[in-house]
Amino acid sequence: MVMTGQIPDREIIDIKCNVLLLSHPTVPGEPPENVRASPHSTTSIKVEWGPVPECDRNGEITSYVVEVFNLTNELEDKLVNVTGSKSFAVIEGLQEYTNYSVKVFAATAKGEGPSSEYKNTTTHQPGSYKENNFFIAGE
Repeated sequence: MVMTGQIPDREIIDIKCNVLLLSHPTVPGEPPENVRASPHSTTSIKVEWGPVPECDRNGEITSYVVEVFNLTNELEDKLVNVTGSKSFAVIEGLQEYTNYSVKVFAATAKGEGPSSEYKNTTTHQPGSYKENNFFIAGE
């Protein structure tokens, strides 16, 4: 249970987090937790994350931004905006069997907070794919 107290006309005191929550939100103070990246197909990866710690949200989290960087040719950079409460994204349209690095930002109405650390993954090699938890290799 979160206990709050009102300071007339201005702020709410959140006793649990020991912070003042101004009547206007600010950007998150911490990134989403437990960011993970894994191959999804030959041209896509899956990125998953946990919530921003409750006391560091600084308002309602309205979206997440996933930044994808191509480590193989260092030319491709992609930003994907994920709105709502989803905690994953499948990033499509990537190159086959290519190394990628991703980081995730959380955002409130005031903007993005700090990013997570980079997590690395690789798209699947052509001729192989995962289906129904079985790995099938091409000939």
